[in-house]
Formats: sequence, structure tokens, C-alpha cells
Amino acid sequence: SQEGTIVWLDWNAVEGVSLYEWEFLNNGNSIGGNITDYLYGGLNFEGTPAGSYSLVCRVRSLDNNRQPISEWASVEFMLVIDKSEGIEDIDASATFGGSQKILHNGTLYIIRPDGAIYNAQGARIK
Repeated sequence: SQEGTIVWLDWNAVEGVSLYEWEFLNNGNSIGGNITDYLYGGLNFEGTPAGSYSLVCRVRSLDNNRQPISEWASVEFMLVIDKSEGIEDIDASATFGGSQKILHNGTLYIIRPDGAIYNAQGARIK
């Protein structure tokens, strides 16, 4: 889940397991993680330029010696960072022809081929 510039990775406890290793990946490269006994982990992307980023969140269980006892469970998703100051009118024709549309927490984000990102919540579609 995404809360502002923080992305949370949440998972369910497995009976008998008390340690977990979690990690975020971008283009196959680790961008942060930790070993924890909590059922979530998070990374703050504050300062990251506005745009869309393909990320993988993954977690696996460990034994008391911090050795893996499961395979990685992972989910791929698109992180959208929108730092626009307001919502402008979006020409309906601009939502087609190569634009990417992402629905996140009830807000529609439109990413145009030129890289511009529009938050369509409450926008007036012409």
C-alpha cells in the first residue's frame, strides 16, 4: 500500500515463524529491506522525482539463525509519485493513444507518453 511517499509491505504471519526478511526491488536491484519480527516494512520515497516506478515487494520467512525457510513471496506494482500542485482539465482524447492509466486508492492517475502525470480525482473530463 502507498501512503504519501511511503510504501508499505504487509504480510500474514505463518505459524511457528517469528523472523521475516523483506525487500523492495527496482529493475532487479535491491533498494532497501530488513530482517524483522514485525508484519510489515516500509520505504520512504521522499525526494524521489514525480513519475511512475516499477517495483517488486518481496518477503520470506527465516529460522532463528536467520536462514531462509521459504521461497520469496513477491508482488509487482507501479509506484506513482504525483507532486502536481493542482488538477487541470484533461482532454478526453489524451487518455488514449499510449497513455497509462493507474487506479490507486480510488484515484485515477494518467501518465502520458511525454511523462506528464495527472491526478484525475475530481477532474472535469472534457
